[in-house]
Amino acid sequence: GALLVIRLVVVYFAKTDLFFDEAQYWWWSRDLAFGYFSKPPLIAWLIRLMTEVCSDAEWCVRAPSPILYTVTCIVLFLAARALYGARIGFWSAVVFATLPAASFSSLLISTDVPLILFWTLAFYGWIRLIETREMRFAALIGASIGLGLLAKYAAAYFLLCVAVDAWRDPRACDALRGGRGLVALTIALAFIAPNVLWNANHSFATFSHTAENAGWKDILNLGSGLEFLGSQFAVFGPILFAVLIVVAWRAWRRGCEQPQCRLFAFSIPVILLLIVQALLSRALANWAAAAYPAATILVTAELLRHYPRLFRISLWLHLGAALVITVAPLFATRITKLTGPEWNPYARVIGW
Repeated sequence: GALLVIRLVVVYFAKTDLFFDEAQYWWWSRDLAFGYFSKPPLIAWLIRLMTEVCSDAEWCVRAPSPILYTVTCIVLFLAARALYGARIGFWSAVVFATLPAASFSSLLISTDVPLILFWTLAFYGWIRLIETREMRFAALIGASIGLGLLAKYAAAYFLLCVAVDAWRDPRACDALRGGRGLVALTIALAFIAPNVLWNANHSFATFSHTAENAGWKDILNLGSGLEFLGSQFAVFGPILFAVLIVVAWRAWRRGCEQPQCRLFAFSIPVILLLIVQALLSRALANWAAAAYPAATILVTAELLRHYPRLFRISLWLHLGAALVITVAPLFATRITKLTGPEWNPYARVIGW
């Protein structure tokens, strides 16, 4: 709650104009549709909903981000509590709220924000479905995946993660039986169907743009792969990502047990897939965002159980970075006046 208030205040008083993508999403929101050239429609719908409540000011366009991140942290707490208990659930939510990527992204409006919310909600539904076999959780998964796809097509990675988890765990495989998997898939398809029809009527513009972004080539690009891998230390945090690599390597060598295996299934496949994408073409740092709700729970549990001092160091490091990232927009104009726009560090980061 404190972070939400701080971020909303910063967004309100920020001196930064809308970045190109943000302005484009706002422009889409002026003409509501079931699809747009480069992205599915949910981001435009969210902006339109918010601007109808307040105004077309920059702060109002960006306001959904800190609000949705707060909801995501609550859902992440519920998921981690179901796996490990309330203590790890609480700290997982705090860690996720202070990730470098979350601190930066919560001050901007982007498609990753609703994607991560609905991905986390689907993951919580998956955990509860395995535990209870109740059809309502299958419906929750389907609706969450469908809304996630309307935010960003990367939500489709969730199906890959489910397949990996079901292959590794008989209980997860059984959870899909009895019509539950079919119900989830049907609901997800029902949500995304209007966007598919819009694409069919517009020469599959969004699908073509997404495929063009992938841009696979015949020659491996080792530099791009290393660049993407290195960028994840900034996205997830240097200590957290290093611990994730070590724990994943140890699990690959010695095996894993639940719930660790489930958390691996919903994080590592996404990262590995995007490493392959980076080797074949390119992958931007934020493309792996869906991997980090589960990875946050995994690494938080590992650190609290075995390396509490390292956990505290990581948390204080992230809090310091969050302070710098959060305060920067308040002084962006002053920095530009002093140094010139080409040296404005905040503007350069947004441009990147």
